[in-house]
Amino acid sequence: RRKPMIAVTWLASLACVYPAFRLLIAAPSVGLMVAIVIVVMAFATAGSSAFLLLIMEAFPPRVRATALATIYSVGVTVFGGFAQFNVTWLLHRTGDPMSPAWYVLGCGAISLLALWRFQERPADRDDR
Repeated sequence: RRKPMIAVTWLASLACVYPAFRLLIAAPSVGLMVAIVIVVMAFATAGSSAFLLLIMEAFPPRVRATALATIYSVGVTVFGGFAQFNVTWLLHRTGDPMSPAWYVLGCGAISLLALWRFQERPADRDDR
């Protein structure tokens, strides 16, 4: 039910990543960067309500807050917290200025794989 909407919004966001980095490398400016962030995040957040509901419905009410907090914290720590180190390493290792884009696309691919494997669970009457 919710997975297709989430996947479409994530794919739309990811489809902007490579061209956005190409634009920023070709003509760097603060205005362009702000515009790119607005567009990419508009797509990324369009499915956020469906994503939160998908996660919340996967757990019984008594552990929902803890489950959501754990999932969010681990994701932010692993993919966001170490991003600057990973991207710096990729830049030094490859010499490719597009390395940050590849990192974002890789993280997005992992997220889409997790979404695809995630078992949707319909909300039970007892869950309310």
